[in-house]
Amino acid sequence: MTFWDSLAQIIGSMETRKIFYSDPKYSSCDPKAIKRRGGISNYTVVHNACADKWTDTEYIDKDVKVRGIAFDGLKKLVSPPGTLYEIKMGMFYSTIRFQALMNPGKTKFLEYLKSKAIYGYDLERITAQFCSYEFGYGLKDQILMDDMKQFFRDKGYPDEAARIFYNGC
Repeated sequence: MTFWDSLAQIIGSMETRKIFYSDPKYSSCDPKAIKRRGGISNYTVVHNACADKWTDTEYIDKDVKVRGIAFDGLKKLVSPPGTLYEIKMGMFYSTIRFQALMNPGKTKFLEYLKSKAIYGYDLERITAQFCSYEFGYGLKDQILMDDMKQFFRDKGYPDEAARIFYNGC
């Protein structure tokens, strides 16, 4: 059983089932430019500017929808048919990790945050792989990035760790 088979059994969510089955909303691997989510807050403006560093010019100021999942960017010339990118700008994980050093009671919440990030990574990675796209996951939070990479290495999947990068924003 592969890592992805195991993950699909663990996740088993309605979201995951929609991606791989015949719901027409989730059936197209053709990239579709859609309006960015998130509104106009300062955080969103900064996030979108960073996401635009990881996309082709036709997708500037837009998300890219593939099989019902909105990605932050698509570069078609990288690993054809292209590389889908997801960019994360939050630093909450680092904050909680430092607090957990002084208050071990926060460790469970820290593990929850890491699990949530890995779930999001996996959902988007599976979608990209299903449609023959490569996948990149850019994080601003260096500590979360290191912990996610270590998780994949410990599980025997160094290729997954290599898809996670510091986004430089």
